[in-house]
Amino acid sequence: KPAKARPNRRLSRMEMVSWEFYQTNPSGNASPPDQLISVAISDPESNPVLLTFDPPLQIPAGESDSLVVRIDLSGAQLNRNFSLAISNVRARGASSNPAEVLDGVGTPIINSNLTTSGGITILSDDPEVAFRNYPNPFGKDSNNGSGLTFFSFVMESGSEATISIYTLTGQLVYRQTESGLDSGGRLYNRTLFWNGKNDAGQTVVNGVYIAILEANGRQYTTKVAFVK
Repeated sequence: KPAKARPNRRLSRMEMVSWEFYQTNPSGNASPPDQLISVAISDPESNPVLLTFDPPLQIPAGESDSLVVRIDLSGAQLNRNFSLAISNVRARGASSNPAEVLDGVGTPIINSNLTTSGGITILSDDPEVAFRNYPNPFGKDSNNGSGLTFFSFVMESGSEATISIYTLTGQLVYRQTESGLDSGGRLYNRTLFWNGKNDAGQTVVNGVYIAILEANGRQYTTKVAFVK
């Protein structure tokens, strides 16, 4: 029995636009004929979302066309992890035989590994909101396979960032400093990390820890859960 799809609480709209329009207006508002499909998503149970050409998109024999699927995110989706996939693409030729549909590098879409995204996380450009770690909880069996947790943060000013890990009683466990960073609103998400060990190289006990980021002349705080 196939698993039931998770409710869709991430997307508010999907549309398909022509490649020519997308090249010149990657985030611009589209309207017909450049906008081929537009579907508003209000029902969280709408997963998967069906995109249907109405009227049908007609491509002359011997010619090809390139299309782009764009999405709008629903509100309050910051720091939420999700993924997207395109599946069950169908096209018919004039004789009702299946027409060939390719991905962006020319592979038949039925065999493509480009139609499913990796994990997607939308991060804020507000340093207070952007500071977080993933995965959380983490440990040697965490889903990134590395046994590490990575901290995301925004550099508005300065060039140095320090992450400090404390127990709930205030004992320093681990500290890492990185310098030479670009500022001006630059987002970092793989520069600062923790492997669940203290500065002596010993694995810490299971539990919740406090992570404090020093950057932009300020301090930011989040909680980190470690599970062996």
